[in-house]
Amino acid sequence: MKTGIKQASLVLAGVLAGVLLSLNFSAVAQREAARFPLPVDELRAFAEVFGAIKSSYVEPVEDKKLIT
Repeated sequence: MKTGIKQASLVLAGVLAGVLLSLNFSAVAQREAARFPLPVDELRAFAEVFGAIKSSYVEPVEDKKLIT
């Protein structure tokens, strides 16, 4: 009987630790995202220009070749 209670308490402690760790990492990720916002307008402009350049090529070209 004692081993069953001991195992159950270890499982419960593991689950609790997992939940607390995941909440902590989520809070850290949200804090980092607020500090460094995504440059959406710049990304949109880059994608537009990249698409125009890629479509202007006579032969099909890989994205990696255009970037490097």
